[in-house]
Amino acid sequence: MTRRLAWRNREPNYLPCPTPWQSVEAGERLWVKETFFISKTGLQYAADLPEQEQREHRRVRTITTDLEIVERWTSPIHMSRRLSRITLAVTATKIEPLQKISNAESIAEGCSNLLQFAELWRSLHDDDLWSLNPEVVAITFEVHKRNIDA
Repeated sequence: MTRRLAWRNREPNYLPCPTPWQSVEAGERLWVKETFFISKTGLQYAADLPEQEQREHRRVRTITTDLEIVERWTSPIHMSRRLSRITLAVTATKIEPLQKISNAESIAEGCSNLLQFAELWRSLHDDDLWSLNPEVVAITFEVHKRNIDA
């Protein structure tokens, strides 16, 4: 399960703008973008390495005696659909206030309890956002370990 903000521009002088998450519906499939690295030996995903190795990982390739290219992790933003290896099959969506999350749902979000979820949300978003209790899109899904086009 995951929660995403349902609206943008919630300042008093603006009309709320829907986010792309509002259009997600049960039955749809989403592909997961990950940090990756393409080398001569193939495709490597950052999530497959311990965190320390992820930070240290970079390779220097010498093209000529005067030119070296530093190869680094590629941001998930640049991951193409064909490189995806995880597909999310959406089973349900709902729009609700952020703080309406149940303890069971916070566990489905990957936290051990509701308090930990609140701490995670505050660390990822503006600290005041939790207290504002904005509407979020709650998306429930099944994880399939395969490319979305497979």
